[in-house]
Amino acid sequence: METDGYLAKLLADLPESLARDEVFVSELKNITTVVAVDKGDYLLRTGEICQDAYFINKGLFINLYVSEKGDECVTGFSSDYQYPFLSAIGYFTQAPSEFEIKALEAGELLRLSRTHIEDLSLRYPLFASYYQNAMLTIISSNPQPPS
Repeated sequence: METDGYLAKLLADLPESLARDEVFVSELKNITTVVAVDKGDYLLRTGEICQDAYFINKGLFINLYVSEKGDECVTGFSSDYQYPFLSAIGYFTQAPSEFEIKALEAGELLRLSRTHIEDLSLRYPLFASYYQNAMLTIISSNPQPPS
């Protein structure tokens, strides 16, 4: 099946039966937005509510905790070759983020909204399992802020 280049990396990461499902792939194309970022761009700032998840096609990103004094503490890394899904714990809690997500280099991401992910998860159990595993990786690799 021929796919647009921007989805190739995500499809290679998905279970093979999903990646070959033409209806699923068509839906994925319709809900995915390509986002280009420059070095230093922020995907999420402290206090914002995280509504999206990202799949990294290209780039390197850090999760930062900014203390009340303004000190920055790097709490995690994500890249196109390791931990390619990117989001924040606030994605689940819908509470304002205590972290920031910043690009360390120019990159390209696929943005999926929370609503679209939940819809796909309800209709494609294999996608739900894949996505839950990706989110568990995010949660385990991003510690809570210091108290």
